[in-house]
Amino acid sequence: MPSDLDVRFVDKAHEHSLHEVWSVLHAADAHDRPFDLRAPWSTSLQTWRLPPADFDSLFWTAHIGDAVVGAATVGLPLLDNTTTAYVDGAVVPEHRRRGVGSALLEDVVTRMRADGRHVLQATPHSPVDGPGPGEVMLGRRGFELAMSAMSKACDLVATEPTWDALEAEVAPHHTAYRLVPWRERVPEVLVAGYCELNEAFMDEAPMGDLDYEPEVWDADRVRVRDERFVATGRHQLGVLAYADDACVASTELFVNEVASWRGFQGGTLVLPGHRGHRLGLAVKLANHRAVRAAFPDCTHLFTENAGVNAPMNAVNERLGFRDVERALEMQRRL
Repeated sequence: MPSDLDVRFVDKAHEHSLHEVWSVLHAADAHDRPFDLRAPWSTSLQTWRLPPADFDSLFWTAHIGDAVVGAATVGLPLLDNTTTAYVDGAVVPEHRRRGVGSALLEDVVTRMRADGRHVLQATPHSPVDGPGPGEVMLGRRGFELAMSAMSKACDLVATEPTWDALEAEVAPHHTAYRLVPWRERVPEVLVAGYCELNEAFMDEAPMGDLDYEPEVWDADRVRVRDERFVATGRHQLGVLAYADDACVASTELFVNEVASWRGFQGGTLVLPGHRGHRLGLAVKLANHRAVRAAFPDCTHLFTENAGVNAPMNAVNERLGFRDVERALEMQRRL
């Protein structure tokens, strides 16, 4: 470890220091990952500066002399999973393997223990065919693999010509259901069903060995989340599926207005009693059409799926998603 290494806790009031954090993380992504998927600086600043409602963030930088050589962020859930923290960090490539990442992590661990957080979780991304720097570093510092997923990309322009045939194929299977799209904010009439699906997601989605407690969703939580996204330039598009008055399936995706060439797939869920009707593919197809109509410059969607989630992997394969990275869920109990 360099003798002049200095790890500093960052005050969120200091915009320059926050920009140093973002710059390190962005530079590391540009070096290590095939796509630029980190939130743009303007979005990150707006998000970090908003008063925390259900989620707060903490920041660190590592310095050698006048150079910022590493950074870490920690996300803190405030409503549920309040003993868990989500850590993200990076070291600029030319300063790796010198103890910078370990020093940052040591400060994070000390702070999290003092704050009563008992689990640290991280999601390093690695090449499809081998370990990446984050995976290696975390493994050496007590993090264990809890779940392995694959990060996937879909070229919307290339796959759009296939949508008519896919819709014709699945339509006869879900005639008893109605698909209801929404955009930006979940309409009040849909909030109850949306909350039920969000609460069910943690029980139904593969979570591997990750420590999670059920989430509680209500109208206030949805409203606060929606307003936060509007304030930070994140556009939402979703589709809910109903059997009579019961909400039984959901999908959503997000497009950042500052980087609208890309969208991020959120959760997709079909309740167990309604599977087998091709609803997963139907709601995602409807949302793919919606994003192309609303954001014609959105050419790619990105998603992550656990390897054990065979049904959703099959849906995404039909839609044209391809593997681009491994997304590993790792955790360390403090």
